[in-house]
Amino acid sequence: TQIDSASDGNDMIVANNSNTRSNSMTFAFSGTDNVGSKIYRFECSLDSMPFVTCVSTNTVNVIDGTHTFSVRSEDNAGNKDSTPAYFTWTVDTTAPTTSIVSAVDGNNNTISNNGNSESNSIKFTFNSTDAGGVGIDGHQCNIDNSRYVACTSPFIFPNLLRDGSHTFSVLSQDNAGNKDSTPAYFTWTVDTTAPTT
Repeated sequence: TQIDSASDGNDMIVANNSNTRSNSMTFAFSGTDNVGSKIYRFECSLDSMPFVTCVSTNTVNVIDGTHTFSVRSEDNAGNKDSTPAYFTWTVDTTAPTTSIVSAVDGNNNTISNNGNSESNSIKFTFNSTDAGGVGIDGHQCNIDNSRYVACTSPFIFPNLLRDGSHTFSVLSQDNAGNKDSTPAYFTWTVDTTAPTT
């Protein structure tokens, strides 16, 4: 018995021992008999439950977490495959969360959110957590509503900032493809001009 393909509810092909952000999975499978008998039927099992009669393609709906689908074939003589085909995958529909840990300007001063800086440079440290358990794939950063670009922590913006208010935002994406829909934001004001008295 072999599993020919696995696709999730988003019509994405999913590899064995990988991740998906869909709670639905469809399996296509087939069997061959070396003695010459034909395949009579298939039996499927999900997460070690008892085998039940099934057909290819078989769709299962599961909750978030790691799951194993197995299928075995039976020939017309009543012989059942003693080594069923297995497929394991992890469902993660929960987006990760991102947070900004610190902001330090070019003068090595720690800046608070909505604070002020005398420097045209700033360094952000950030991290993220993935409640779904598949891990973080990467981060994307944005400054002053430009487009998001891939970034890593710490993210350093060089001496290019003009005086005025600026906003930095960062979001994360997990290994299942879920993106943080609520990026972390940080706003501060650059003022390099001395006052007049």
